[in-house]
Amino acid sequence: MKGVVREPPPKAEVPPWIRKVLLRGLCASADERWPSMNELLAELDRRRLFVGRQRFADSAAEKLSGVWPAPVGDHPVETPGRTEMRQAFLASGKRYAATTFDNVSRTLDRYAAAWTEMYIDICEATHVRGEQSTDVMDLRMASLMDLRERFRVLCHILRQAGADVVENAVGAANALGSVDRCADLAFLRSAVKPPEGLEVRAAVDRLRAQLAEVRVLGQVGRLNDGRRALSGIEEEIRGLGYMPLVAEMLLESGKLWAEQRDGGEAGRILEDAVWAAELCRHDEVSAEAASILVFVAGETQSRFDVAEIWSRFAETMLRRMGGHDSLLGWLFNNRGAMRSRQGRLSEALADGQAAVAAKERVGGPDSPDVAQSLGNIANWLAQLGQAEEALPLIERTVRIMESTLGADHPRGAVMLSNYGEVLNELGRFTHAEEVARRALVVFEREFGMDDLLVTYPLTALGVACIGVAKVTEALVILERAVALCEAKETDPARLGEVHFALARAVAASGLDKARARTLADRAGGEYGKAARIPAVARELGRIEQFKIAQASAGPSGASAG
Repeated sequence: MKGVVREPPPKAEVPPWIRKVLLRGLCASADERWPSMNELLAELDRRRLFVGRQRFADSAAEKLSGVWPAPVGDHPVETPGRTEMRQAFLASGKRYAATTFDNVSRTLDRYAAAWTEMYIDICEATHVRGEQSTDVMDLRMASLMDLRERFRVLCHILRQAGADVVENAVGAANALGSVDRCADLAFLRSAVKPPEGLEVRAAVDRLRAQLAEVRVLGQVGRLNDGRRALSGIEEEIRGLGYMPLVAEMLLESGKLWAEQRDGGEAGRILEDAVWAAELCRHDEVSAEAASILVFVAGETQSRFDVAEIWSRFAETMLRRMGGHDSLLGWLFNNRGAMRSRQGRLSEALADGQAAVAAKERVGGPDSPDVAQSLGNIANWLAQLGQAEEALPLIERTVRIMESTLGADHPRGAVMLSNYGEVLNELGRFTHAEEVARRALVVFEREFGMDDLLVTYPLTALGVACIGVAKVTEALVILERAVALCEAKETDPARLGEVHFALARAVAASGLDKARARTLADRAGGEYGKAARIPAVARELGRIEQFKIAQASAGPSGASAG
């Protein structure tokens, strides 16, 4: 009645918040006490949930300590690791380093926040809501901890970023994917069983952590480092005899070879990965290896029948797993690329649309992965002669690349070069010239003056210069492109493209009608050796029209009509 309440004993285990709730119940004045027992119980329950959630959040923060902390509200947490990463990016000397760091750090913030929410949900589902068993909690938590290890390795490598890592950092950060698989019980229960025996399990966990490093090294473009790291553990993995780990090792090895466009070695190793994964029912590895084999067999080896088989196998696996948007996106992307090489452009377009839809579900509508598939669709529409339909797609692609990677990034420059080609098709030569010049600056700086890739913006720029009557400049540009292609290019369609572009420039100059005719004949012969896809058929028609026009021209090359 006097309001004097004894203090709790020094070692009381009752949380202070409970005392605060009870003190209100002990108030002398009825108006100050709880209006009803229901409200008192409701407050106890609310506080219990809040404190429990906070406890789980604190535990999640502890797990991410030293990796990458989740933002507090909408505010990123400044840590020495974040500062170290920013400084490493800026020290790379890449012009797009600041933009890349901003986008990578935002991706890491989102991932840390999603990881934290998943950790809290897993804990609350068992300890608060009582809707899952401890066995299910352990299954989900093991998957989440596996993702944490990949997250940790990526952040570690990004804090030591050099120029090659900065170039590939956005893609590597986006490759973290989603934590949603930790809520997919059907997927988790279909996963391979852990090894028996504590010693073997500890060895598998340690080697999987090292494989995670190999995976990230490949994603950031440090392929030789990845191969060296893999060679250091390959013998131990094979000696352990745990087949799921062997399959995972083969997958990472095959991916490293595929990144270096060694189709023969990549194909052999990835096929071994599929069969090793099938032997132990490691569906995720099997599906990923088969998806990459679609690209290896179809794009780099032109073994289209083989690629179709791997495509059907991969899609079947993914459907059986209940879907896996990240892998589905790349399967459709790879299949579309393969079908475009066959001239099956309507099917390639359908694959491209499916790839965009899957990738948007993973990374949102403005991720560079989405932009890559949008760019593919734009290219295929242009090959079908539908440049007007391609234009808004390639423009969206360029916007995404520049906003996420920076205006000076080579992947963005590739899309700029393609944009210039679409503008040339539409006769918008002034804009095409400006776009192609921007792309050429980046290509020359990033790849070198004599790299074969430089011929793409050179050709787009040369054609644009013809269109705006800068014929002398067009000749210089296209002679350079032809010299590089004749020295290094093996694709007959690509050789035909540059020779026909130079033929048009020579004809426009009026200096050498015979050479223009010779170049056009050569281009026609080269296109004739290429696969008869719509774009090739269209160019062959243009070459014939060009030769007819030249035949009716006067001695100087000017049209007689």
